Amino acid sequence: LPGASAYFKCGVVAYSLDTKQEILQISCDTIASYGAVSEQVVRQMAEGVRRASNSHYAVATTGIAGPTGGTPEYPVGSVWIAVSSPDHTLTRLVHIKGNRNRVIRKAGSAAIELLEEELTAGNRTK
Repeated sequence: LPGASAYFKCGVVAYSLDTKQEILQISCDTIASYGAVSEQVVRQMAEGVRRASNSHYAVATTGIAGPTGGTPEYPVGSVWIAVSSPDHTLTRLVHIKGNRNRVIRKAGSAAIELLEEELTAGNRTK
C-alpha cells in the first residue's frame, strides 16, 4: 500500500531452524524441547522480530500448512500466532481446514486480526 513504509519496517521469512536461531535468536533448547511449531517458539519469534527491527509491534506465525507434516498434537492446519508489543506478547493457536493455500491465507488473516485486537485494546487503556 502507498505509504506503508511509515508503519511497516520489515518482514522476515524464517523457514529454517538456522534462520530462526541466527536472525530471531530463538533458543535451540526451546526448539528441541517444544518443537518448531509451538507457543514457546512463536512467542520468541515475535519478540525476536520486534527486537531485530526495533519496532513497537511484531507478528509471527509458525504452523503446518500441509499437505503433509501434521502430527496427532498438531494436525495439518494448526498455526500458532503471536503479537509482541513493548508490554507483552499474546499468542493464539488456530486450526484451519483446507488446502495449503487456504491455511496460509487464513493464518495471515488471523495474525492481522490478533494485531488489530492488540492495537484496539491498547487504545482503550489510554
